[in-house]
Amino acid sequence: AAEQTYGRAPKRLIHLGTYNCRRIAAYPTWLSEHGLGNAIDIAGFDFGALKRGESLPDGVPKSLRRPFSVRVERNWKPGRSKAQQLHAIFLRRVIRILLDKRPFRVLLGPGYPGHHNHFHFDCAPFRMVEGFDDL
Repeated sequence: AAEQTYGRAPKRLIHLGTYNCRRIAAYPTWLSEHGLGNAIDIAGFDFGALKRGESLPDGVPKSLRRPFSVRVERNWKPGRSKAQQLHAIFLRRVIRILLDKRPFRVLLGPGYPGHHNHFHFDCAPFRMVEGFDDL
């Protein structure tokens, strides 16, 4: 998704945690998939500068030659600038790819309570996709 959108992969994945032994707030008798080391919360991505001699894909603003960051909280809703709109497109591409390839059974997004600033991905024994109504 990043190479298609920006012409390069991110340098860093920003996560809010993986292993965290706790119960699920809405289901206090259930242990969170985080508690099993079976979930990750992704807050965003950091991109490095475009390498010398490399070019941006058509339509990508020149400002994105420099390092930049994409965050779920800040960029899920498209902003006014071309770069902000592109960040929202990128985040949606990530989710569409994950929905298509299905490496995770549970995907929770910014529209799901308590997930305004991150994506939650896990491999629970059940399937649940919530919080992506505007895809």
